[in-house]
Amino acid sequence: RYVGYVEVCWDGQIQQVSFPIPPYANYFKAASRHNFLQTVDLDGPEKRMKQLAKESFDMISEMKSIYENARNSTFYLFMHRNLSSVKQVLYCVVVILNLNLIMEPAIVRDTLGTLYAPNDET
Repeated sequence: RYVGYVEVCWDGQIQQVSFPIPPYANYFKAASRHNFLQTVDLDGPEKRMKQLAKESFDMISEMKSIYENARNSTFYLFMHRNLSSVKQVLYCVVVILNLNLIMEPAIVRDTLGTLYAPNDET
């Protein structure tokens, strides 16, 4: 989980090289990955690696920032992990509130009466 590895061809032999995975790597946003994959130059591996090296600073600083915020605030951590669920719940609440307003005939009548009053003096 905290150790990654790659296989490298060295002197005609394939060797496995291990490296530590930083704890903030779990906070790599899918949107950042998608943005990089959409903008990367696919003409060759050299260009792709240069662009990754160029943009890695921004991606790493973003991951570190999210990691530090999640460590310092339980609310931020909860929102980061459950953002899509929170958005869906809020959307449902808005729909229910709007349906409640629509189904209340007195409010609709007063609102329509205010909007379309023929003797409006304002």
